[in-house]
Amino acid sequence: MGMDAMTLGARVRELRVDKGLTLAVLAARAGISVSYLNDIEHDRTVPTLGRLRDLASGLELSVRDLFRGVTPYDD
Repeated sequence: MGMDAMTLGARVRELRVDKGLTLAVLAARAGISVSYLNDIEHDRTVPTLGRLRDLASGLELSVRDLFRGVTPYDD
């Protein structure tokens, strides 16, 4: 596992912060609640594929780019 490997939640948070978005703004863009987004960012929940698409869209990325650098759950 590389030094830049991270969880999905950490990746979502990193992308959101890099784009200067608040939790509220990204949640609104993705059509999800702030608390649900917060749970994703803290790895308390794993979003469905549909929600991953919504998040990627809210971040103006592809789902593939959303997962860039994310550690797989199992190899």
